[in-house]
Amino acid sequence: MLGGVTVHVDGTEFARACHNALCQIPARPARFPWARLALTADLVTVMGTDGYTLGRATCRLEGVRNVGDGISVCVPREGLAELDRLGRAAKGTVAVIVRPEAVEVVSMGSGGAAGIVMCEPVTLPMIELWEAADEILNAWPTKRPAIPELLALDPVLWARFAKVKVETRKAAMADLLITAVDDPVLVKIGPAFVGAIMPVDRTVAAAAEARGEDFLW
Repeated sequence: MLGGVTVHVDGTEFARACHNALCQIPARPARFPWARLALTADLVTVMGTDGYTLGRATCRLEGVRNVGDGISVCVPREGLAELDRLGRAAKGTVAVIVRPEAVEVVSMGSGGAAGIVMCEPVTLPMIELWEAADEILNAWPTKRPAIPELLALDPVLWARFAKVKVETRKAAMADLLITAVDDPVLVKIGPAFVGAIMPVDRTVAAAAEARGEDFLW
């Protein structure tokens, strides 16, 4: 395969971005079993969601960049896990070559890892999903924080954010932006990850057979 857009990134950072997006795509059959990998002028961005939680992770480009108008591709969940593995195995700078049909990772060091992950065709519903997710995450400057007296979260969904990795020698912390009980809660973990989680509707939970009023304050 020839052509495509090539960038250089730190393998560990690239692996971390892939891992952090992967945390938001459950292993069980999911509504959206793939992630968006995008190249822009100065970043690799990887985003995953299942409709209940959302994560967008970034990785800085190194050296000369010539990405033109950028490119976005759709990477299956299994492929994203492989990109994570390839980045970790490289132990240094990697070349990431992105084409509509595949993402290739090549270690720039001697004896490093190399591999190719095939992409899914990008469809209009995928583009609409990514645009909606970006709209949620990019809206934070216009949001006014408000601390509701009561807010319910699904602990299984919230646990996904405990898996998010931050830079080596840094301690993870989730900074939450809460604007209303029925708005997505925005989550920032370190400088390279933002996400969101949908609160549980407490009225629906109170009436649900699987939960009930005794689950609530």
